[in-house]
Amino acid sequence: MTKVRFRTCLRNTIYDALRNRPGWTETDSDSDFDFIWADVPWMREHFDGFSPASRALPPSCRAVQPNDRARAPGCAWRSSSG
Repeated sequence: MTKVRFRTCLRNTIYDALRNRPGWTETDSDSDFDFIWADVPWMREHFDGFSPASRALPPSCRAVQPNDRARAPGCAWRSSSG
């Protein structure tokens, strides 16, 4: 049986459903999981970078890493502070 490590900050029906799946175990790690059910604040804290509008950006902007912002002034960057 395959083991799936899951993480969630929710303690509701989602948590119950994940916990009761055969072979699924909860992890407290912020980086060592196979599946995550996260809320928006958690996603912003851990994966912040582009704004949702970045999907409409040309591929040249999508490939730019956050530390290379100066090299792509036409890209729609969001501040990671909020």
